[in-house]
Amino acid sequence: MSITTTRYYRASFVLDTRGLEASAEDLIEEFSEISTSLGAEVTKKENMGVLPFVRITDKKFPEGTFFQLEVKAEPTFPAAIKEKLHLDRRVNRILVNSL
Repeated sequence: MSITTTRYYRASFVLDTRGLEASAEDLIEEFSEISTSLGAEVTKKENMGVLPFVRITDKKFPEGTFFQLEVKAEPTFPAAIKEKLHLDRRVNRILVNSL
């Protein structure tokens, strides 16, 4: 008998929106739908806006669009979301924490 457990996660994203015409809200909805397609239930979306980086590694990219998703998902979610988005040029960083 297999028992599946779900956990609560907070996925923090930093996006590189240079040259994009989509709004931040559209991107949040898109990444929310991607999370849902991976079997997660999105419980909260928070747009933190455009914030400057503390340490700038690229002079042409001094600030990024930050947002967080809180989800209820299987333990495989952190690896799955990183694998799904690792080639997406809009994503600069992803950090997934267990709540």
